[in-house]
Amino acid sequence: MFAPRLIEVYIVWRKVDHYFHGWIIGTHSKETLNLVVSLNIAYVIWDALKNAYAKNLQEHEFTLKQQVTYFHEVDNKTIWQHTRTFKGLYVGLLTIGKPIPEKENILFLLTSLSPQFTTTMLKPPRSSYSELVS
Repeated sequence: MFAPRLIEVYIVWRKVDHYFHGWIIGTHSKETLNLVVSLNIAYVIWDALKNAYAKNLQEHEFTLKQQVTYFHEVDNKTIWQHTRTFKGLYVGLLTIGKPIPEKENILFLLTSLSPQFTTTMLKPPRSSYSELVS
């Protein structure tokens, strides 16, 4: 009685898994593919990649957070270049699933600028992060 329904569910699962399998395989370099070439289930591939890169991910997260925390203005950069560099660090953390809360992000960006600019920007009404970087 349940067998036909289970077969339908299995067929749908295989189609979805095949889609994700292709997506994962299609988005990686040759070096990464060597880790997963013999694996045929998307979850198993994802798990193998996670295990292979988890340590590097933690190191990358620490490095990005350190760069955001100690980011400061460089004399020969325009404010646009400075903000763009900061935004790159923020997006890097967002990409690995470790975003900085907006209030902290604003504080880090503003304190990375000159003290005169920071004092002016911290006065009410305060801008959102997206307003500051635009």
